[in-house]
Amino acid sequence: SGPAGLACAITLRQLGHEVTCYEAKRQPGGLDTFGIVSFREPVAIALAEARFAEQAGVKFILGTRVGQDVKLEQLLTDFDAVLLSAGLGRVPQLGIEGEGLPEVLDALEFIERTKTESLDQIAIGRRVAVIGAGNTAIDAATASKRLGAEEVSIVYRRSLAEMPAYAFEYDFAKMDGVIFRWLTAPVRVLGEQGHVSGLECVRMKLGAPGPDGRAKPEAIAGSTFTLPVDMVIKAVGQEGRFEWLAPLGLAVKAGRFVVDPQ
Repeated sequence: SGPAGLACAITLRQLGHEVTCYEAKRQPGGLDTFGIVSFREPVAIALAEARFAEQAGVKFILGTRVGQDVKLEQLLTDFDAVLLSAGLGRVPQLGIEGEGLPEVLDALEFIERTKTESLDQIAIGRRVAVIGAGNTAIDAATASKRLGAEEVSIVYRRSLAEMPAYAFEYDFAKMDGVIFRWLTAPVRVLGEQGHVSGLECVRMKLGAPGPDGRAKPEAIAGSTFTLPVDMVIKAVGQEGRFEWLAPLGLAVKAGRFVVDPQ
């Protein structure tokens, strides 16, 4: 019942179809409800759109995870058509040493906590590193500052010119005192007694354009240094969770479906 699901559900109701929307969480709205910090989009705004869908006749079944609480095969039997709009609700792994330490957080899960828990109950590091420079990274960084972190750094392996976040997001983060560390890539998360004590990084330089047209970052030999932090938040893009689609026999590679041209 995120933005795509609600848009489809409302449109189908306008066309006269009966629509039932399944949602794993206890509230509808998906990314709008749980994935954007409250000082940019309050929960009430996201829920208002879901209420509009309900008033249009969309039936919501909340707290129900497809593939676990109800089988996908059952939906394919009970309904004339099924739209899959489960979104990209997980941040990919960095694939570096120390990633499993308790103070290494998923940005989406961190932002969701700021919208569902009492803010004074959320522990925040004194020095926080946010890996990535997209809009979710900006949200995680500004939220960290407002929760009381003394220093928050966005660590990004490319330069300002390649930053995925919108320009106004960049300005917004700077107003909150967020530090941007360009051409810097994490190598490993350092730990002492089972807790994060630093982030080992390497300086980067931009090489030839990659398949996506953006300059490909390359590590500079001998440029490794340590950033003193006690919390790391991963915001290096988003990927889907496809295990629940196994009954359909769809192949998945690098977070996307493999399409057979035949």
